[in-house]
Amino acid sequence: MIISVTIIICFLFLLLFIDSIYKHYIILMNFKNYHNLLVYFLDISYEKIYKEQILIYSASSFKLDKRMEESILRDTIKLTLEIMGPKVEKILIEFYGSRKVLISNIIFLVNNRLDSDEILEHTRKIKEFEKENK
Repeated sequence: MIISVTIIICFLFLLLFIDSIYKHYIILMNFKNYHNLLVYFLDISYEKIYKEQILIYSASSFKLDKRMEESILRDTIKLTLEIMGPKVEKILIEFYGSRKVLISNIIFLVNNRLDSDEILEHTRKIKEFEKENK
């Protein structure tokens, strides 16, 4: 009797362990889909923030100060999480492991976009300078 109960309990733990491994396997196999999902929501929110806050600075060729960059980051994170909704946020938190890591990834992606915008702006300035000096 005790042996059969022990076997059943071990079998249940084995099933839970296999289920956990399978869920992690599915998540890893769908990495690109989860990342694209995050980028999709980030694109929507960044475009809105860009039009409202960043475009003014880009058009006037001023560099964003630290306080403005932090404000843009906060607003983009907040808007991204609002747009994706709690269910998708929960899925992405499970994928990234924690909310802190999810937000760190959003910050990384936003900083890359801000840097690429600066690069484009500097490239445009160089081309204009070269045209003026010809």
